[in-house]
Formats: sequence, C-alpha cells, structure tokens
Amino acid sequence: MNNQIFKKDQIMNENPFAWFSINLSNQAGSLERLLGRIRRRGFQLENMMVTNSSIVDGYRIEIRVHGNRSFKTLAKHIANMSDVLMVSLHVAESSYDCQPNAVPA
Repeated sequence: MNNQIFKKDQIMNENPFAWFSINLSNQAGSLERLLGRIRRRGFQLENMMVTNSSIVDGYRIEIRVHGNRSFKTLAKHIANMSDVLMVSLHVAESSYDCQPNAVPA
C-alpha cells in the first residue's frame, strides 16, 4: 500500500476546472490585478468573458480556470481584493458564494 501525506493545498481537485462569476469595480488596473492574483495562486486561465455590469459601475466577469489547488481558497483570495464586489464559484454540480469581507459558515 502506498501511503502519501499531502498538505491541504496539494490535494488534487476531482474536477480540475472551475467557473468564477465576479463583479469587479471599474477602477484603473482592477482587471490586471485580478488576473495576476489568479496566476500567482497557481491557476491557469482557460476562458474569460467580460461585460459591463448593469448592477454596479464595473464589470461582470466569467472566468474558467484550471488548477490542482483549492478553488474555494482562490475564491476567498479574490473576494479579499478591494476591487471585487462579489465572487461566485461553480465547480461541477456545487457552488460556493463568497462576499468580500464575509466569513463563510
């Protein structure tokens, strides 16, 4: 039997792809900061769609990322950005919503 010990962020996701729905404020450099955060956390961008948001003065962004680290942790890191108004994570048949400065239950 091959027993291995993994750190929490080393455990591979069952589905290595996830979709994020993000409301981002219209501030200079906000999109670049978001993409940099995703890249620095070890994820690869697979697909992205950006539209003007009718709800807030900013953007509605749909991003598909690929990676083996925790998508839920990435959602929390994105939600902590000052430019981010809302983050929703969609993986397979589940979803996780994260509001900035909110403590998930």
